[in-house]
Amino acid sequence: MALVKCKECDKEISDSAKSCPNCGKKLGGSNFFKIVIMIIALGFITTSISQCSEDSQRKELEKEDKVYLESLTPEKRAAELKTRDEIKKIEEIQKLAESKRSALAFSALKSVRDGVIDKDSLKIESISINDKATVACVSYRAKNAYGGYLKGYAAFVNGKASDSPEIWNANCAGKKLYDYTSYGRIK
Repeated sequence: MALVKCKECDKEISDSAKSCPNCGKKLGGSNFFKIVIMIIALGFITTSISQCSEDSQRKELEKEDKVYLESLTPEKRAAELKTRDEIKKIEEIQKLAESKRSALAFSALKSVRDGVIDKDSLKIESISINDKATVACVSYRAKNAYGGYLKGYAAFVNGKASDSPEIWNANCAGKKLYDYTSYGRIK
């Protein structure tokens, strides 16, 4: 048994005491906060190491790429850089198109939700968008005014909504479209 100082009153007490006999401060107890702080610190350390490793890998790749470009003739280097610029432009166009399709999917979903009587009963079966984000096709089930479930179809073509089978068949049925059905599962 050893003597330790009380952190509250600075008196010497037994290390096996549960509380200080002088001031009543509880001693020992849970190490919960110490464990939490250690876990957080470990997380920061792990993240820092990972970040350093990624930075190191990125710098190494940049160095290798620079060496590669310098090994090319001026004509081939110019062609390589032009190809890379074209790829970046294509990727930007694809991101923009994806953004437009996502916006149309949410807009079509909102329009369908606003149009049904019992919004809680709405079950989206599919949401599909064309490549240029000019057509959205939504199939769904929802309760009608009498409590029965009906299947519905909505086509949104150039900003205009329609539940016409002719419009659906012309723009949605059998067409190659991007699937955005997962957007309908977000509440």
